[in-house]
Amino acid sequence: MTEKLLIVGGTGFIGKNLASEALNNGFITSVLSLNEPQDKDKIDGVDYIQADIVNNIQLKEKLSTHRFDYIVNLSGYIDHSDFFDGGEHIINTHFLGLVNLLQIIDRTNLKRFLQIGSSD
Repeated sequence: MTEKLLIVGGTGFIGKNLASEALNNGFITSVLSLNEPQDKDKIDGVDYIQADIVNNIQLKEKLSTHRFDYIVNLSGYIDHSDFFDGGEHIINTHFLGLVNLLQIIDRTNLKRFLQIGSSD
C-alpha cells in the first residue's frame, strides 16, 4: 500500500519541490492551497485541493473524504506587517488555520503532522 501525503500550502517554492520529491519517492501526493495553481506550475500526478483553511466548513467539505499518512503544513501568508498594523490578523489567520486543520483531519492513519508554516 502506498502512503499518502498532504502538503498544505504546497503551491509555493518549498511545497512544489516537496511535492515533486514525494512523487519521485512513491507517495500519493495531494496539495491543499487557497488558490489553484497556474497550469504551468502544476505537477502531473499531484491531486490539487482548493480550500481556505480558515473556513472550517469549506475545509471540512474538501477533506472529509481524504485520509493521509503524513501532513506537512507549509501554509501562511507572506506578510511582514507590524503586529498592530495588520500583523495581528496574519497571526490569527495562521493560528486559526492550524487549529482547523487539526480538528478536521482524519487521524485514523496519520503517522506524522509536520508544522512548518510561515515565519510570521
